[in-house]
Amino acid sequence: MIVDRDKLLADLEEIVSNARERIASLKLAADLLKNCGGYRWVGLYDVDRAGRLVRNVVWSGPGAPEYPTFPVTKGLTGVAVVDRRTVNVGDIASDPRYLTAFSTTRSEIIVPCSIRREIP
Repeated sequence: MIVDRDKLLADLEEIVSNARERIASLKLAADLLKNCGGYRWVGLYDVDRAGRLVRNVVWSGPGAPEYPTFPVTKGLTGVAVVDRRTVNVGDIASDPRYLTAFSTTRSEIIVPCSIRREIP
């Protein structure tokens, strides 16, 4: 699927700069990413201030992940957070770091991003 990167970024900027509540904005962003990429499921996660726990905030897809909260030392998401890099695993069955999201998951990509808001 070919995605117009500039349009996607403009749409995401519109979502996050609007005066909605945070959860509502994140849900719209997850829906947008899922639909424009043709993904089965997209989840957005937070890392607590201490940097120890990862928590699913919203998702777009068939349901909540099996582990909505887990230590940053676990799973492919933990690797992405700690290493501050994208993790892309084509066959999760062959990767012992995988922490089950759904029993039907076969591949996974985690893209860490940091969002900073200016405080007036």
